[in-house]
Amino acid sequence: MDIATTILLLLGSYFVGSLPFGLWVGKLLKGKDIRTMGSGNIGATNVWRCLGPVAGTAVLVLDVAKGLLPALVGMSLSGEPLAVAAGLASVIGHSASPFLGFKGGKGVATTLGMLFGVAPVAAGYTVLVWSVALLITRYVSLASIVASFFATAYVLLADHSLAVRAVIVLAAVLIILRHRPNISRLLDGTEPKFPSRPPGAESDDPDLSLHSRTVKGNASDEPPSLHSHTVKGNASDEPPSLHSRTVKGNADVLGSSPAATEQAPTTPDPNTRTATPNGCI
Repeated sequence: MDIATTILLLLGSYFVGSLPFGLWVGKLLKGKDIRTMGSGNIGATNVWRCLGPVAGTAVLVLDVAKGLLPALVGMSLSGEPLAVAAGLASVIGHSASPFLGFKGGKGVATTLGMLFGVAPVAAGYTVLVWSVALLITRYVSLASIVASFFATAYVLLADHSLAVRAVIVLAAVLIILRHRPNISRLLDGTEPKFPSRPPGAESDDPDLSLHSRTVKGNASDEPPSLHSHTVKGNASDEPPSLHSRTVKGNADVLGSSPAATEQAPTTPDPNTRTATPNGCI
């Protein structure tokens, strides 16, 4: 294979990897900039937490594809060495995207896609290890680090070329370095567990219907009905009916009581005149 084709493939792989699907999916599906939410990361985990499982799953699939497709093209053209080189170029593009000022995600999903392209058996076992670690710890970051160590060990012990072994080791080192803030939070006990939602995240809770809402400062969990409302300062827990209401602290309405109750008037007899306690008619 000639050098020009190799360079073109590597540049194309970097460009594919640099596509910020996390940013674009968030804006397309939710109209949100994921960089301003949660951890600010464009990866699938932050998208899932902040924008829900549909957006998170879409980003996960697309980020895996960014590593898988270049690796498959390289494998078909020249074999494992070019496949892992193209996959690594995609991982670098994901982590240093020109669309994001040469910033980006941690590269876990894209590295997994590359691994599926060059060593599918190792990739399958890596997904299994990652899943078990996540179920046990509920830390995505810790599960990713554990899976990186496992993938490295598996590839080193299996029958793969030196190029595959070297690139997988390098990719694992990059992933761990990108997780340094997460490692610090894990040691401090402040790393959020999955699938906890950060402040400001959208909720997919079906219980939050159009017919009920929680009112700030309301001690009751029961939503107010359509036919009653609670007036500030009312000491009674019973909602006023349609025909009566409680007036806050009014001492001059129909009597001298600090809180007089005004009842709905009945139809008066035209021949009868009723005087109020102060003598007014």
